[in-house]
This record gives sequence, structure tokens and C-alpha cells, in this order.
Amino acid sequence: MESGSIKQIDRTSVHKICSGQVVLTLATAVKELVENSIDAGATTIDVKLKEYGSEFIEVIDNGKGVKKSDFQNLTLKHHTSKIEDFSDLPFVSTFGFRGEALSSLCALSNLEITTCHCDASIGSVLTFDHDGNLIKCSPTARQAGTTVTLKNLFYTLPVRHKEFLRNIRREYFKMLQLLTAYCLISTNKRISCTNITDKGKKNVVLSTNNCQNFKDNIICIFGAKQMSSLMEIVQHLPSEDILEEYFLPVSDVDKSIFKLEGYISNSTHGEGRSTTDRQFFFINGRPCDLPKVAKLINEVYHSFNRHQYPFVFVNISLIEGSADVNVTPDKRQIFIPNEKLLLAIVKTSLLQMYGIQPSQMKVSSLNFSFEKKKTGISSSELSPTETNCRKTSDSFLKRRFDFNSNYHEEDEDLSQPFKTLRRDEEETCDEGQAQYSGSSNQQKPETSCVPDTSNVSHLTNTTNDKELSLRKLQNSNSQPIGNVNFTM
Repeated sequence: MESGSIKQIDRTSVHKICSGQVVLTLATAVKELVENSIDAGATTIDVKLKEYGSEFIEVIDNGKGVKKSDFQNLTLKHHTSKIEDFSDLPFVSTFGFRGEALSSLCALSNLEITTCHCDASIGSVLTFDHDGNLIKCSPTARQAGTTVTLKNLFYTLPVRHKEFLRNIRREYFKMLQLLTAYCLISTNKRISCTNITDKGKKNVVLSTNNCQNFKDNIICIFGAKQMSSLMEIVQHLPSEDILEEYFLPVSDVDKSIFKLEGYISNSTHGEGRSTTDRQFFFINGRPCDLPKVAKLINEVYHSFNRHQYPFVFVNISLIEGSADVNVTPDKRQIFIPNEKLLLAIVKTSLLQMYGIQPSQMKVSSLNFSFEKKKTGISSSELSPTETNCRKTSDSFLKRRFDFNSNYHEEDEDLSQPFKTLRRDEEETCDEGQAQYSGSSNQQKPETSCVPDTSNVSHLTNTTNDKELSLRKLQNSNSQPIGNVNFTM
């Protein structure tokens, strides 16, 4: 195609080009509809999909509905009730504010809306063309709320539609992941997602039950077992060392502009996850991507649990008007002021939280007990003669273990717990050194702490004599003593 003179693109083409940038995936389409329901004050939101969303998507809510006077402008480009001009943008408290979602969905699918305003006595079924123009309006019975139905998503973009159908399962699971974030952050709301197969079977794949807090939402979605492995995030002021690490002044830092709340996996091995599939981040209740915060959390967690990733649910509250959410079309990227201070607070909080956990077993806390593990008959069942034989055997085995344990000197880490067993050798070394500790000028004789092996043969002979005596005693009695094992 040869280039010609510069001309204005027709309105329909502009609409399709821009719409393709706003709604890119199945997850984005569902997200936009769910956000509209939440903004409308809905307490019940049902998401229904036919064949994973390849045939139709339907979102039903019990919000306040749409006024009849707004029907014509409902799906027009850049028409919204959320803001009036650009100065309202920093203080917007709703999920939507651009007036692009429904307009883009009209251009990419067949869209139908059934709505009834809370002040109206009857509902209406609205049908729109791909340009967002209302082409049909008919009355219907409905309670207050809105139902938005999308059929054949992306069919106006042949290449994208083909890829969408080919990867429909992957798109479906991405949608569930995104919808889960809204279920976690939305309290006092019942949100559900149902998939309908070709045979008409309905599978409820996600639901919350009007939970009052974040903890109950986590239990409702992931179960009580997941919740039992989590600990509540406790915010701590950044330490001086960490402030210097992020090149922040130690004084004159406003540490109150961020408020952290949420839950994270404890550091015990087995309580984390093999992937980062359950990490959810929010700014003022808005699901978003925080790559730097996520990376920091995973790095700190790996210092306590090297082979797993934590479950993360964290909501960061900022002062109204301090964050910029109008960065990307999907609103997932947010500009945060003083991001370094946020990272310093997160790092300090995690280190303080995990620092008080017994996440790593210390050698000093281990109980190295060398008591006998008894099998067979007990000492109370033996005769006095048999008891003496057992004591003799015990004494010999303990002496032989003491002797052999001294040959671990080349491995300090392995020999460290067994130092309490080297009584004779250490006492000899200590006595030799104590004689010369009073004078620093007097030369110390060379004293070796290595045990003298000249008595090995004597110990061996003693062993043979003791075992022979024990054998004779067993043969002289009419009843056998039994098998007695000594496990150190």
C-alpha cells in the first residue's frame, strides 16, 4: 500500500483502533464490568461465562442502576459520571473515570444491557451498535440493578479473535486470577463466578459470602488451611540503616503517608508456595502491579525460606490525591510518591516480623541427649547379678563412644555439639594451661589435646574380657536375660 497525502482517519476506524488498546484480554473485559458494578454500589455481583467466555460473558449486579436520561450516553466514548474535568482526577475514588470501557466493549462485541434504576418501577433492555449508539430499547421486569451481556468478544478483530479462541483456557485462568483480587479486597459484598459448559452444566469456580473483613475473604476463597499459614502484616518505622540503604534522610521523613495492612506467609518451610500465583497488591483498595515491592518481599522472604515464595495480600493506603492511576489503559500501573520510603517501610516491617519467628533452628536449641533407647526387658525385671552385668556393659560402651568421638577434630561443625563428651581430654588441657596462665613470659610446654592411643590395645583386651564374662553369666542361668540394645 502506497503512502498518500495526510488525511483524517474516519471516526469508525478511530473507534476500533482505540478500543483495541483499552480491552486487550478476557480478564480486562470482565474487570471493567465488575468495576462498574462496584462503583454502582452493588453488594451482589455474579459473573457468568459460557464455555470459558468464548460464547458470552454476563455480569449481573444489584447496584443502583442507570437512569433513563442516561441511556443515550451510556456507551459513548469519553462519557462518564465519575469526573467532570482533569482537576478531579487526583481525587477520584471510583475504579472507572475515563468513560472508555463500555464504548470499547461495544466496538469489540455484541453488547446488550438490562437495567432498572432504584427509583424506576420497570426496567429496560438496551441494544447498542458497534459505535455505541442506542438502537433499541424495550421494557422488561427487573429489580434494581444492571445486567451487561457480551457475545462473541473480539469477533470484530479477526486475528485477535482467532488467538482468543485458541488460548481460551489460558485467558480464562488469567481472568480468574484478576477476579480473585477484587474478591479479596471487596468486603461486605458477595461476588461469584460461574462457568457454563455446552451441555448446560454450571460450575461455580469462585465466590465470596458477604465477608466483613479481609481475613474472612481469604478463608472463603483459599480455605482455613491457607489462612493458618499466614501472619498479619505489622507496620514498623524504617530503621536508620535501611533509610541510609535507600539514601533517605534519617530525619525530616514523613513516615505516616503510607499505611500497610494485609497478610503474608510465615517463614516456616512448607508454608510458602512454589510460585508467585498468590500475591495480590493494592493501592487504596485498587488492584495493581507493584513490581519493586513484590521483588523486595520475595527477596526478604527467601532469606528465611530459600526455596518457596510467600502468599501476599497487602493493601497500601495513601493520602488522597498522592497517587497517579492514569498511567496505563488497564490502570494496573500506579505512580507512587516517595517510593523509596515505601520500600524502606516494607523491608523494615518484614525483617521485624520474621526476626521474632523461630524460622531457623539454632544449634544451641537442639537437645543432644545420649540416653539409652531400651528394647527388650527393663532393669527392674533383672536380678542383682544381671543388673551389675548391664552396668558394666553400659560403662564400657560409653567409654568407647567417648574415645571414638575425639577423632572428629578435623570437622569443627560436626564436633561442636559433642564437646561436652570430651571430659578427660579437655580437663587435662585446661589443667596444663592453667599452670602457665599466671605469667605471660614463662614459656608454655607443648601440650597436645589429642588422646593417647597407646591404651587402645588395653581397651580391646578389656572388651574381650567383659564380653566373655557376660557370655558365661548368660549360659549359667536357666532363663536368658534377653536382647538388650543400647542406641546412642
